[in-house]
Amino acid sequence: MIPIGAILLVLFCASRSSRLTRLPRQPWNFRPGVGYSFVLLSIIVGAIGAQIALAFTGQPSEESTDAIRILTIVTMVSLSCQGAVLLCMPGWWSRRAPGQEDTRPGFGFCAVFGLFALAIFWPIVQSILLVSSMIRTSITGEPPSEIAHDTLLMLSDSDASGWRWALVAMIILMVPVVEETIYRGLLQESLRRHRTLTNGSSWLAITIASVIFTVMHGGVTSIEGLVSLFVLSLGLGWAFARTGRLITPIVMHAGFNAWNILLASFL
Repeated sequence: MIPIGAILLVLFCASRSSRLTRLPRQPWNFRPGVGYSFVLLSIIVGAIGAQIALAFTGQPSEESTDAIRILTIVTMVSLSCQGAVLLCMPGWWSRRAPGQEDTRPGFGFCAVFGLFALAIFWPIVQSILLVSSMIRTSITGEPPSEIAHDTLLMLSDSDASGWRWALVAMIILMVPVVEETIYRGLLQESLRRHRTLTNGSSWLAITIASVIFTVMHGGVTSIEGLVSLFVLSLGLGWAFARTGRLITPIVMHAGFNAWNILLASFL
């Protein structure tokens, strides 16, 4: 896997597509400050919703099924709260401002491009994970867990209950939609259009958004998992910048989550 990932990384960096020039134009109906505000608000409201749900469900017992049930409820409430905040943001439903040209590709093409981007970045991300695990093992002398994410580890240890399948459905369908809207549609695009912070640099905006995206997953992912997650976020940001449509990173993110769940089921 490592040689394949290295070859794909070199080819990607050498390609014209990675330079992010001549990007598609898209309607922009809110200011960067509004985007930042709703990113922060959605994260705060999601955290509050999760704490409220946890207070009603109580602490999980030692049984894996009970832990999955509570995690499913907490995740559903948190995502629902974030989604409600995002839907309230001004600009989503307003008409295109005069003079704003929309040159983005169609939804079908963008969805297929998301699968293409996943095919490129999945071997790269897995290679980074393997190299990071090898470095950690050489430093600590202890091999890391084969599963780098706490939720995947919980799913792999649980029985095939209704709560488990509900959590799997949310991870594949709901999480990509909410997270990509927050970190790519709002944060990354607000950064790109904020001339003072990024001077219009797409890659700088992608990098900053990816750092924040990775930090927000710090509590549930191992160190080597965070390194690979950062690389994945760079790929998600690149895919969004290339098409200008959220469907591209959503498909890419959903496919990545589904594949990891499938792999974790066999470990």
